[in-house]
Amino acid sequence: MFCSPHTACKAISVPKSSTRFVGKGKRKSGNGKQHSVRLCERTVHRTVLASFLPSSSVSRKTDYRTWRKPSKEREKMRETDEHITRQLSKLKVFFLKYYPLRIKNVGLEERAARQLVWDFKDGSYYEEVAQMTANRLMEVFGDRVRDIVFSCVPASTIEKHELRYKGFSHRVCQLSGAMNGYEHVRVTNDRLEVHRNRRKKDVEIVENVSYDTDFFKGKQILVFDDIITRGYSYAHFANRLEMCGAEVLGGFFLGKTFYRVNR
Repeated sequence: MFCSPHTACKAISVPKSSTRFVGKGKRKSGNGKQHSVRLCERTVHRTVLASFLPSSSVSRKTDYRTWRKPSKEREKMRETDEHITRQLSKLKVFFLKYYPLRIKNVGLEERAARQLVWDFKDGSYYEEVAQMTANRLMEVFGDRVRDIVFSCVPASTIEKHELRYKGFSHRVCQLSGAMNGYEHVRVTNDRLEVHRNRRKKDVEIVENVSYDTDFFKGKQILVFDDIITRGYSYAHFANRLEMCGAEVLGGFFLGKTFYRVNR
């Protein structure tokens, strides 16, 4: 569309990036004389084009760039944030400081911790981790541990979930006396790993897990995950368990991600 700055389009302030000069034209003034004017092609998004409205109906304070998500979507996001915050405020215990591979200035102790995490993730070694977890369970909960269900945050694929957690969960519950929740959480299909797809909404939208609602209803749960960074995976899993009628007491984590080495 082409318009003169003297038309109703002037009522809306259009940023420079959306205004393009396309040539010159002529217009008549009140006394009948012709004057050269600049012709501009303007693209206006998320608003009604002002030239179709009377000048009096267009507010000069209108900012068409101000746009908010629909109220239902905002409300859903607010509720999600509240659920995440509530879960992250509960008991959280981690055993190791985990430094990603890109952190180079780490010592022997940090490298050994990193290797232990890798071995656990691969399913090649879990005995030491199972003993640490069982000991801490009994230390924190005492005799109550026998009434608590031990349940692990599902891995990204069916194969990884079984390899990483089946033997580990059995061993932890054997040592501590807790109830094993492994068989009551099933990974139904593979998904992209959370650390490879960092956007928060992906953690919330992707659902590849089925839950035994009848088993979890009325139970107290202690959640386990290998690594906690922001805590979204843990919080999302805890929320899903509570939707089944369970009470999540908190989470144990093999490692917590750190990006700076303090000497």
